[in-house]
Amino acid sequence: MPLAPLPARNHAMTERIAIYAGSFDPLTNGHLDVLKASLAIADTIYAAIGIHPGKKPLFSFEERVDLMEGTIAAEFGKDAKRIKVMASSSMRPESITLRS
Repeated sequence: MPLAPLPARNHAMTERIAIYAGSFDPLTNGHLDVLKASLAIADTIYAAIGIHPGKKPLFSFEERVDLMEGTIAAEFGKDAKRIKVMASSSMRPESITLRS
């Protein structure tokens, strides 16, 4: 189903950016619902994959990145380019760095 277009806005406004941090281990339909809703209000969403210190991961970081990127591309089509997958060394916002 196509996403609703973003509301018109004044060009003097800056880009609307959202950060969605989580372990995404595993990536769930709930995570995809949050990303879909975020696309309706933000121009770019940074999905920050973090490390939860109290959780033993089911998937490696690299597997989670691959799962997220593949699923986002399949689910969101052309809007997938608005979602950027990032790395986070913890679940704290200051630890988020752009994945190269």
